[in-house]
Amino acid sequence: MAELESILKFIETIEIETSEQANPDQSTHEIANRLCGYTKPDYTTRGWAMATGYPQSFIDGTLNQTVVLVGELTDFGHFIASF
Repeated sequence: MAELESILKFIETIEIETSEQANPDQSTHEIANRLCGYTKPDYTTRGWAMATGYPQSFIDGTLNQTVVLVGELTDFGHFIASF
């Protein structure tokens, strides 16, 4: 089980990188879709891109972890992909 704090630091890093790149005005939805690239390959397929309107390549599984949210074990990759 992953530490939620380390996952949140990683997300903050991605958010900072996004704001410093060409499109600093990305919406929360666009950032969440970018984070899908760090979850599972299943969340970066062509079908997923059609559903979300945002193509994203699989980068690595950094966010494909189980964490405790509100006292329950949660598949964090699935949690991110649900946005």
